[in-house]
Amino acid sequence: MASIAATGEVFVGRGLEIHVAPEGLALTAGGRLVDGDAERHYADYAEVASAETGGPRGDALTVTFLDGRPAWKVAGMQPEQAAWAEEMITEAAEAVQQRDHPMYREMIELPRLEKEIAALGDPAAPRIGPLIDLALVQAILRRASDVHFEPVGDRIQVRYRIDGALVDAGSLPLALRERLLGRMKVIAGMVTYRGDVPQEGRSTAKVAGRVVDARISVLPTIHGEKATVRLFDPQLAVMPIEQLGMTEQDVALFCELLSRPQGTILLTGPAGAGKTTTMYSALAHIHRQRRSLASICTIEDPVEHDLGIVSQTETDEQAGLTFAAGLRTILRQDPEVIMIGEIRDRETAGIAVQAGLTGHLILSTVHARSAAGVFARLIDIGVEPFLVASSVTAVVAQRLVRKVCEACAQPSQPDPELLRRIGMEPSPGLRAGAGCGQCGRTGYHGRTGVFQVLPVDGALRGLVLRGLPVAELEQEVTRLGVASLRQQALAKARDGVTTPEEVLRVLGAVDADA
Repeated sequence: MASIAATGEVFVGRGLEIHVAPEGLALTAGGRLVDGDAERHYADYAEVASAETGGPRGDALTVTFLDGRPAWKVAGMQPEQAAWAEEMITEAAEAVQQRDHPMYREMIELPRLEKEIAALGDPAAPRIGPLIDLALVQAILRRASDVHFEPVGDRIQVRYRIDGALVDAGSLPLALRERLLGRMKVIAGMVTYRGDVPQEGRSTAKVAGRVVDARISVLPTIHGEKATVRLFDPQLAVMPIEQLGMTEQDVALFCELLSRPQGTILLTGPAGAGKTTTMYSALAHIHRQRRSLASICTIEDPVEHDLGIVSQTETDEQAGLTFAAGLRTILRQDPEVIMIGEIRDRETAGIAVQAGLTGHLILSTVHARSAAGVFARLIDIGVEPFLVASSVTAVVAQRLVRKVCEACAQPSQPDPELLRRIGMEPSPGLRAGAGCGQCGRTGYHGRTGVFQVLPVDGALRGLVLRGLPVAELEQEVTRLGVASLRQQALAKARDGVTTPEEVLRVLGAVDADA
């Protein structure tokens, strides 16, 4: 089964209403089922034969059924509302019929996907519902994290972000923009008539028995609205710490840090580096180890996945629920472990580091260029150096690199100039993917983390206390023997896990570290 759940709509006529919802249709009068008869006035989409507008002004809607029950006829509707109801009901009925089609259950090759998207987007007879279903289902089957519908020139480009890289999946005529965006706004529960403001909403996608969260955002651009769907697969949201990509030594160190009763562990890395996944995995580890011995709370923007094992709170700036406000209330409830989605300002940072000194284990993220740069960032925000030095127990820097596809991996001999640029010597273990159906002809399949786990010892704490610049802090990190992100990434390339090209893409050339 493959279908996208949409928010219900009510279409009002003269004395009657038709409710169009994900689970089916209902005919009501004044909000109640007509005659209270559920058998005749409630219908699953599998029972719908047709939905058609009619009447002198196109203000009537007639729905007929396969089981022979009397047709529903609602007159006195707004003509545009009647047309919209016809479209929604027809597309929902088509979605039921498409569930058993292989391309809504199995991954198909990109060239065929482009053709199918083009066919469903034929301006002469567009099928918007099945088109969106197909685009999202195929994205989920490909493990895509995002789906982009971008107006470019006279086309709408459909692109997937797979393993951090964008892949073209098809294109549509720009004339379909309003219908496409209108349908997506309905799916996400947005205001359908506003096209001049950014909007966000949520829905779910059901694929092969799995329910995947879809976070949908719409942004006005000079070429019209652009829509992006972020996909969160519960099967990929939380994984054992041992599977994140850390070395055995770093796994042992990280788990030891998580076992401590108090302190502040900060993660850093660019957007899309996997920080949230690492924090979710850490919370799941703490829950397994401590069970009833620890109360765990989070404050996030947004909550990307319902863990089901901890108390999670989503910020709401308009309601006054900021990171700082939520954190203050969480502390009054005296949890042992607190996860803060991101430290962005002085107030949140101050509360977090104080909490790390008063019997709480704090997990959070800070945007900085390197692990050592986190200390300077906190001081720049306005946290006193002595608080940073005494509260922060570890910093974890991370990146994500694509893994060589095991189905088509083969020995590789990269260009010597490429190796020079990333500071790597030739190695017999280097591999690259030739490209196959399993990896979408890219040579890569899946991603793994590259980590630098930096515990804060007495010497490093003293340097932080003195407010030394990042360059001197990084020299101390080197003296401690903590492998850098580049060293960790090159080790994965030498082991054939990733490629030198991927190291260059993610970390840049050696001179970029200067």
